[in-house]
Amino acid sequence: MNHFDSDDLLSRYLDDEVTADERTRASAHLETCEACRWRFHELRQVRGFIKAAGDFELDPMFAYEVVRAVRRDEEGDVVWLGTERFARRLVLALSVFVICVVGLGSLFEPEQSVTVDRYLTSEPSDSLARRVLEPHQEISKDDIVYAALSK
Repeated sequence: MNHFDSDDLLSRYLDDEVTADERTRASAHLETCEACRWRFHELRQVRGFIKAAGDFELDPMFAYEVVRAVRRDEEGDVVWLGTERFARRLVLALSVFVICVVGLGSLFEPEQSVTVDRYLTSEPSDSLARRVLEPHQEISKDDIVYAALSK
């Protein structure tokens, strides 16, 4: 008998649900295998715990208290159901309103004309300052003032 079969067999052996042949095989295996003997001991303890827990009596009002608690929870859900429905509709209406306002605002807003600033686009300029300052290697204060005033 291998250990894979022994777990099921030990459980049935403990519950007296085995045939005579299986009983002799299980007894012989328990005598030779320490691990299965330990497992059988654990199964016996679990069975004892289950039997001890089975003798527990419930309070006579237990079923009534469970039903009352369930009904109280359901009533609490029903009370908030109308408020939740109103809040969802309000959020939906506000969302639609915001989308409409943004859409209409962009529809009626005049489109701004696009202008290109030649100083930002790094295109060469035809200004008088360029014509005056380019031939000279050194720029004087007078050249800068002349260029600024001529612009």
